[in-house]
Amino acid sequence: HKVVGAGVTSLPSILISKLINIVTVGIYSNYLLITNALQNVLAKLFEAILAGVGNLNATKDYKRLTLVHNCMFLLNFWIYGFFSIALMCMFNPFISVWIGSDYLFDRGTVFVIVLNFYIYGMRRTLFTFKDATGTFWNDRYRPIAELVINLGASTLLGMKFGLIGILGGNIISTIATAWVEPLVVYRHVLHEKLWKFFARYGIYTAIGVAAYFLTDLVLLKPETVTVSSVVINILICCAVPNVIFLLAFMFTPEFKYCAGFVFHKKNR
Repeated sequence: HKVVGAGVTSLPSILISKLINIVTVGIYSNYLLITNALQNVLAKLFEAILAGVGNLNATKDYKRLTLVHNCMFLLNFWIYGFFSIALMCMFNPFISVWIGSDYLFDRGTVFVIVLNFYIYGMRRTLFTFKDATGTFWNDRYRPIAELVINLGASTLLGMKFGLIGILGGNIISTIATAWVEPLVVYRHVLHEKLWKFFARYGIYTAIGVAAYFLTDLVLLKPETVTVSSVVINILICCAVPNVIFLLAFMFTPEFKYCAGFVFHKKNR
């Protein structure tokens, strides 16, 4: 799982250099620097929960384990949904101020980069539960299938559509194989129905898309990007999605559980 995961992560840059050119790799590396930094920091957050999930799994209290999973999944979406919206809105303006407008991708390419970030990030809860419970053998062939599909799809689409095709091949391989992960976790760890995972995933994603469009609607759109406009838009991106998520989830059992846990720790 770990070896193939590293291969899938490094494959796009290799294919871009072979099928397109080194210049595109350099521009892509600027976007990748930001997304990888976020992924590394956020991974530490979920790694910190690993031991607690393992201890809870040892109790065989599947009802409580499912509640913790659902709370983690909500937190997972909240974090990655927020950062995906912020990246989609602010990627190009930030890079334009940072290193110049000559190093920008078009909006379609940015969307595919952010979509890759979101799809991978939404697997964090499943990664945590698999690591904590040791359920790797059940989907031992999935990583190999993902790598093969990724290589084939990215190569074929890259030859026809360029960078978007290469990154799109990554999305195709994930969608084609990642459904096995929730199947393993829900069947062998939580003992729950799989459709509940996909229902939550669909609802969360729909709320995230609505939050993106509302955020994009209120953003400043100056003719020339400046530092002040970037700062103001970053503040808008921090406020609007989180307010929408709060209104959408504040009455759910998962949010109440998380809020109660935080306030309980604070009181102690």
